Amino acid sequence: MLAHLLSVQVDFVVELNTSRLWRSNIVKMLIQRELKKYGCDIKNIEQPSYKFHKKDPNDFLVNGLMELVDQNKRLEIGIEANEK
Repeated sequence: MLAHLLSVQVDFVVELNTSRLWRSNIVKMLIQRELKKYGCDIKNIEQPSYKFHKKDPNDFLVNGLMELVDQNKRLEIGIEANEK
């Protein structure tokens, strides 16, 4: 996906949830940096108001909370898988 940004103008990436784009904070930082460099935004189906280009503190808070909820779900799934 990121390599495609070099050759074609992409306005946004459509995804179900940001947890599908990154699994860790380091990967999140790298992907967001590349998307910002090329002026590409993210359209989130489950969270239509998601915008990582905005500087509004409230949007930052909501996006961060939703990402924490996703991390918690992944941890719960990992624990359940290890118990079986």
